[in-house]
Amino acid sequence: MPAYLKSHSRFYVNRGLKPPAPSLTCVQLSAMVILMQVQEYDQLVAITIENDQCGTLWKTIEPYLSAGKKGVVLDLSQVGYLNSVSIASIIGARNKTSTAGKKMVVANLRDSIKSIFRVLKLERLFDLDLNYDKAAELVCK
Repeated sequence: MPAYLKSHSRFYVNRGLKPPAPSLTCVQLSAMVILMQVQEYDQLVAITIENDQCGTLWKTIEPYLSAGKKGVVLDLSQVGYLNSVSIASIIGARNKTSTAGKKMVVANLRDSIKSIFRVLKLERLFDLDLNYDKAAELVCK
């Protein structure tokens, strides 16, 4: 089992809850395939970006927030590079989530991604040092 799934499962097992089976969202735009693993829990949605493309992030998040979830944990542990479209998509999804009165946090950022976020001064929008457990707790507060 991948480390990020162990972390997701551990968060719920430690609280006496059964973690759900993950689902995989695959969106194909021309030759580009966007993979996002989505796990739905009682109060939050955990989304793991499987590559550096996340242009459809808001379309993936919105139905869950409309259904009453408190927020989103965006796990970037599998991402080694983000292009400008992906960064804009993350910021846009965060802003729309915030406007809806919900929370979106990022977790498990690699050092290379933290550097990009810091250059863009995105530490004003996101805590860059959260692991999955701390991010989930922050969303569930």
